[in-house]
Amino acid sequence: MNKTYLSFARWGTVALCWLAAGHSSPSQTFKAEGRLVWSNPARPEIKSSLRTFTAYFQDEQWLIRMYETVATSPLAYHEMAFDGTQRTSITLIRPEKVGPKSINVGSGIIHRLRMPELDSSFAAPIWVGFGGARHFRSLTNNLISPMWINPPTRRVARYEPTGEWEFSKQSPGFLESACFYEAAGWLAAPYDEGFLRARHQVTAWTNIGGIIFPLRWELQDYHPKSRVVGGKSIVEADNRDDTRPEVLFRVEVSRIETGIRLPRYQAKPTGPVIVVDQRTAPPREHLASPETFPLEDPTQRHRLPAR
Repeated sequence: MNKTYLSFARWGTVALCWLAAGHSSPSQTFKAEGRLVWSNPARPEIKSSLRTFTAYFQDEQWLIRMYETVATSPLAYHEMAFDGTQRTSITLIRPEKVGPKSINVGSGIIHRLRMPELDSSFAAPIWVGFGGARHFRSLTNNLISPMWINPPTRRVARYEPTGEWEFSKQSPGFLESACFYEAAGWLAAPYDEGFLRARHQVTAWTNIGGIIFPLRWELQDYHPKSRVVGGKSIVEADNRDDTRPEVLFRVEVSRIETGIRLPRYQAKPTGPVIVVDQRTAPPREHLASPETFPLEDPTQRHRLPAR
């Protein structure tokens, strides 16, 4: 029987069990809905942005769809998924009338790394909260995959970002907190030893059918402090944690259902989609039609013609 957490209005009536649940593990499969608010603490004049999401998690597999909430946005949604072997993402444009049909086109990526980067899809903050613990348990020597687009691999001999994390004592299948440290050998001390780049922190939990789930959390993106000297930006700090917050992601969950099977495929474009395969060097670009979707179907990959 599925267990559902219904709405924000009922938060006060749902027990946030911090201790009673002991060390219960999360459900093998669940679906979550909620919203993500993006803001810039360093520049309050910049208007915050809101997106809603639907996420599915089943063991190490997951699928996250982020919906646009601005009616004037040309984007319909972003979707990212990991099938246990590879990670894919797709961005679809809102349907347009072409002759007698409505067609939505877009762009897609077949990614090289399992861990999602902090990109324009905004799927990463959702993944850290719901799926990060399983990934972090597989790491050694605190070395993590890069969470940021275009890491400076050409500027350093070894690019090895690190992390420090704590699993929830009441629900070990989820993270309580995590810090991401960026490798920065090309910067002045103390940043040359790496610096705090992001911090994840759960701020509230909820009990769904005896399972403790994160209910609200934040992911703060930091950057080195700097000052302008002679027209150039010079970094300055006393320690590698002395960074400034530039992006804050606040995640609020409104609904959770357990026992929900992960959908095999979600994205259903009705027009052509440009797909970049980042697993190759250099990356290869393809033109996919609706018939060659979904991207993660191994039997369909050979049907992607080069563009």
